[in-house]
Amino acid sequence: MGISGKRYQDAIKFSRRRCKMKKLRWLLLLTLLSPFVLHADVLDELFSTRNPARLEALIETYQLSAEKDPQALKIVGVAWHQLALDKKDKAAKQAVESLSRYCQSAPDDMQALAWLGSSWAMLARDSSAVYKKITYVNKGLAMLDKAVNAASDNYQVRVLRASVTYSVPEMFDRKKMAFEDYLYLTSHFPLSPDHQSEFYYKLGVLAEDAGKASQANEFFKKSVSADEKSEWANKSKGKL
Repeated sequence: MGISGKRYQDAIKFSRRRCKMKKLRWLLLLTLLSPFVLHADVLDELFSTRNPARLEALIETYQLSAEKDPQALKIVGVAWHQLALDKKDKAAKQAVESLSRYCQSAPDDMQALAWLGSSWAMLARDSSAVYKKITYVNKGLAMLDKAVNAASDNYQVRVLRASVTYSVPEMFDRKKMAFEDYLYLTSHFPLSPDHQSEFYYKLGVLAEDAGKASQANEFFKKSVSADEKSEWANKSKGKL
């Protein structure tokens, strides 16, 4: 083999080694990223999950690694939050404890801060002492406001604040904010028919409470048109 032939063979070997190194780097990267991708998928699932058995199974699964893995701790906290929506005993307290610990380790995670704010609002709901109710709601609302101000285009953050401000008593003077959040959601995000129906129904209720009957009727009609078979459409029909 001549010098040129040897150089050609060396070039091929070098190229093959480079390809192997690239593959190894990609495999290493995928290995490192796979837990984060998995956690992200679970968190996306949790946002729309209300099944108690599934939520309790996720808590049991991720509780084991929550002490060392912040993302697992976040999953546990969000799962407790979802259980608290249906008033499971002490779920709101567990959500606050888990998400508070997570937010200490990830202070820039505005989505987690919104989940925590919502959890405080539910802890207020479950408290018997009036001063605790007021303190916890104000604490939760402050967290939700901070999250929305920092991540105004985050869908989950907006939904969480809208849901809390829609539900808190009139004394907290948050109905206008709830209206603005739901209006923002219906105009800035692609929504499923059921969510469109829900958000338009709530806009209708808020407009009705503000004495704007004509505007309320338009929202109720949109709720029915979005998903005529949904529970929100049925509620809207009762308003028309």
